[in-house]
Amino acid sequence: MVYFSLGRLYYEWNNLPSAEHALREGIAVGQRTGRGRLWPSSYAALAWIRWAGGDVTQTAAVMDQALATGRLLNRPSIMADVEARQAGLWLAQGDPPAAARWLAKRAIGVDDQFSYEQQAEYLLLARIRMTQEREAPGTIDLDGVIRLLERLLQMAEADQRMVDR
Repeated sequence: MVYFSLGRLYYEWNNLPSAEHALREGIAVGQRTGRGRLWPSSYAALAWIRWAGGDVTQTAAVMDQALATGRLLNRPSIMADVEARQAGLWLAQGDPPAAARWLAKRAIGVDDQFSYEQQAEYLLLARIRMTQEREAPGTIDLDGVIRLLERLLQMAEADQRMVDR
């Protein structure tokens, strides 16, 4: 878990070599100990690192590894996380239709109730809807997207996950 968190932090700091090293170390520790719960998410994070580094071929290969590992674990929450990371990657790669297909499969909406664990999916829902609106103005209920983002903000504030500056 520490390696995964450290890898994500390095990624946010745009220190891609350190991010990749931390994630690969975490996967290696998990393989030695037999604890694979974070492997799918670690591989998905590695795919994002490969994408940020401009390696399109490895991006796809590592994301495929994330999905395959997730399927082996047979845990719906893990697969939901990895699939959401893939959908976000599709959006970043300029493939909004693929991200929209993920969204249709998940069948989530802006007025749904959601838990803390689902927040990343709902943020992605907002990003996809905003992209769709840019591509076809007037087709998306942006007021609903704003309501969703306001609820996400309220939840973050209530959980004290906001930094006062």
